[in-house]
Amino acid sequence: MTALIKNAIGQQNFELIRDQIAGILGIEFANQYANYGLSVDCMPTTIDIERFIPIDEGDFPVINVRLADGDYYNKDYSGNETGEYCFYIDVYTGSASTDSMGGDQQATLNLERMMGICRYILDTRH
Repeated sequence: MTALIKNAIGQQNFELIRDQIAGILGIEFANQYANYGLSVDCMPTTIDIERFIPIDEGDFPVINVRLADGDYYNKDYSGNETGEYCFYIDVYTGSASTDSMGGDQQATLNLERMMGICRYILDTRH
């Protein structure tokens, strides 16, 4: 059988969007850290794309952006399709216990703070 496609297949829009989500989060977290006093405990050491290898506790906090699923509908006569995609933004944190607070509690508070920042960043239209 002979190949029918005679050109390189470029990145699909969902790939570009996934990469842009990670890039935007990286820029905005760095901005919050550098200019607005974001705690180092809430500043991701890395923002990964499609990571599936377990994250070492020494690397916390980490954000991982992954494609969850996608569905196309409304294909028209010219081949244009409307699609809807869902992306996962996983946030991993950890914290040591102190005299005043357990590590699990502090890690959860940091996690919630980071998730709130992600939501705000991706929901803001400037």
